[in-house]
Amino acid sequence: MKRFILCLVAVFLAGNGYAVVVDDFEDGDYSNPEWWVFDKIEPRVVKNEAGDKRRGKYFLEITGDVQGWYSGGMGMYVADKVDCAAAGSMLLDVYGYGKDSGQIKIEIVDDDNFNWECEQDDNYKLVNDDQFVYQFPVNWEGWKTVEIPFSKFKDSNPGIGDDEFNPEKADGSSGGLLQFNIIFIGSKSSGNVRLKIDNIAFE
Repeated sequence: MKRFILCLVAVFLAGNGYAVVVDDFEDGDYSNPEWWVFDKIEPRVVKNEAGDKRRGKYFLEITGDVQGWYSGGMGMYVADKVDCAAAGSMLLDVYGYGKDSGQIKIEIVDDDNFNWECEQDDNYKLVNDDQFVYQFPVNWEGWKTVEIPFSKFKDSNPGIGDDEFNPEKADGSSGGLLQFNIIFIGSKSSGNVRLKIDNIAFE
């Protein structure tokens, strides 16, 4: 069945090009576009009481318990929402509460068997497609725009897929960038994570 790209995301001028915004939470929810949430994090869309215009009316607040460094995460299927053929990086605004805010690991998956799906085994490991990851600490106070060039993402499942990042849609046969997860990790092996996120985009 032929796939069509749905215009469910905003586009704004950023730097020297256009950034495709996946979610800025301005609908006051995280169900449109739909996110999946897993394990111990508690996402909550919060109203912007400070009046920071860049943040708009709402942003996403993340809290969660940490055990063995890990808390949980959330993710989204984006193959039907964005085409990253012209994109070179992922952007997100992150609010930190200092050195113990936590860490963020981003996993991105591309389509290597041209079926627009992320097949997994019983342990949720990909069986056909590449997964690339990038992890960074949130050790600052206040808002910061984090830009992650695709070149900084590292292949986390070598031998699966073609071991090359293919975010573009190849004449409609490939889904390109299929999905991503944002995983929250503690700054210590136990405790909690606490931070905020807004304006998730590809540029």
